Amino acid sequence: MDRFELRDALREAGVQDGFYTLDGVHEADRPHADGTVFLEQDPESGEWATGFWERAKRHVTRRFATEAEGCASFHEQLTRPPQPVTQISDAERAEGVRRSRESEREVRAMLARKHREHGD
Repeated sequence: MDRFELRDALREAGVQDGFYTLDGVHEADRPHADGTVFLEQDPESGEWATGFWERAKRHVTRRFATEAEGCASFHEQLTRPPQPVTQISDAERAEGVRRSRESEREVRAMLARKHREHGD
């Protein structure tokens, strides 16, 4: 699959056009907006990269030797079904809270010891 075929496949799958940029083929409505994802080729190395924009910074998540590999990964990333949310029981939630409070007490005690040792 190349970028042109990828664009068509993403549209067919119902992925919103404004959400992604494909190097030289399709540009998002706001290409550098938070959450915009991209597939692009590095002009120097020739590698393909996928990533996203956040707080006006470009973050590369994966690199690929070929356009086909990058396109396949990008397609899978944008079209796979969302993972189901795992529900936890009240007992599991309570245990998590207990462990968190215990860890907080341990950290506070450690900091107090360090404070006393250094005479701060």
